[in-house]
Amino acid sequence: MTPTPYLSERHRSTYTAERPTDKVRHDTAKGTATNTAALAHDPYRCPKKVTALADQIRQSATRTWSIMEVCGGQTNSIVRYGLDQLLTPAVQFIHGPGCPVCVTPETIIAQAIAIARRPDTILCTFGDMLRVPTAETWGHNPNAPNNVANSPETLLMAKAQGAQVQPIYSPIEAVSIAEGNPSKTVVFLAVGFETTTPATALAAISAKTKGLTNFYMLVSHVRVPPALASLINTQEHHIDALLAAGHVCTVMGTHEYVPLVRQGRLPIIVTGFEPVDILYGVLAAITQLEDRRYALENQYPRYVSDSGNDAAQRIIHQVYQTRDQDWRGLGKIPDSGWQLKPEYQHLDATSLFTKKSLFKKDFQEMGQAPYSSSNNNTASPYTYPAGATCQAGGVLTGKLKPNQCPHFGTRCQPKHPLGAPMVSDEGACAAYFHHRGTRQIAATVEKKITPAIPTTTLP
Repeated sequence: MTPTPYLSERHRSTYTAERPTDKVRHDTAKGTATNTAALAHDPYRCPKKVTALADQIRQSATRTWSIMEVCGGQTNSIVRYGLDQLLTPAVQFIHGPGCPVCVTPETIIAQAIAIARRPDTILCTFGDMLRVPTAETWGHNPNAPNNVANSPETLLMAKAQGAQVQPIYSPIEAVSIAEGNPSKTVVFLAVGFETTTPATALAAISAKTKGLTNFYMLVSHVRVPPALASLINTQEHHIDALLAAGHVCTVMGTHEYVPLVRQGRLPIIVTGFEPVDILYGVLAAITQLEDRRYALENQYPRYVSDSGNDAAQRIIHQVYQTRDQDWRGLGKIPDSGWQLKPEYQHLDATSLFTKKSLFKKDFQEMGQAPYSSSNNNTASPYTYPAGATCQAGGVLTGKLKPNQCPHFGTRCQPKHPLGAPMVSDEGACAAYFHHRGTRQIAATVEKKITPAIPTTTLP
């Protein structure tokens, strides 16, 4: 039977399990998040609600369905609260490319490091970006010694060596830093999905309004829908349904997902990040799959509307226009990124710093390579073991579970990550390590790898 596409008129389905109200949650926890009494009063983490929903999902499923959660925040919750284990064998979760730190290409990190090393330059960015490793810089540094040629480099290492790297919480802080340091060039590394794009656009507007001539932006913003289209267009994809990120849809609305439903012939459920939110999303997906239909459904109505945040969208489109974008591990995806519009091009750091000056001339002007015989021991606390490469592409496309990577928990750990998925809390590898570290490491060492997810199609 061929399923018929439709758009759900009723965004909030009613299920047997009692659904929490749409009021803003009041967290009653006084101590740790695991306090049982507190959780009982939390409508989105209540153990009884979680158990009831999990039971209903298992009872509803007549087979194992493969569901991809798009957001790294959802991945973290799924692993932290053991939802994947709770729903076995009804659901096989596939972790998607929903970590903004993880998908930022190595080339951007290499450019940011080179910019930070320039004299009289301050590089500002979000905290997680400081620990993301890249090996690309070495390909442009002829002075790098042979014994560290395979060493990863991070912004944090550059900062330890004297580069002015400033972690910030808000993009507007970078503008303030530029105002307070008129003799220095301030470059803001702007990364993230649609959730952070409005804030960086406001920073650009503020800098232009103030007439700052020392503020620039190195932009690597990405858009979620084109990446999902790329995934579901591949013949080898094994995704039965998608859980869309509620915070992205809060900003952009849900209309961009309508063509994806028809194109992929699969349910797309917009949901949140708490256990009960995620389980309602899974139940909605299972209900559609078992009924042999596919639709866009909003299970996060307390924040998400069809149109999204109009004001935030206007700000984005005032400053940015779409472009093809490189994603770490996924390659170049058409129309999946943002770039500054012509009227804001004077803020573009790539126009100020050419590739030659970034990677060659500046090293010579500063007198030494980032790693020299005199500072090698302190600047590079670890090196890439021979043959050890990050499997980010497999992890970010759902083809590889973190514990299936041969380096997980051994050569690759949060203290010395081989790649971005082990850095951010939203990275699947970091989530597995922090919440299941010892078990997953043991499974890796003993080669008790989870079987590959079977390819499934909608009946």
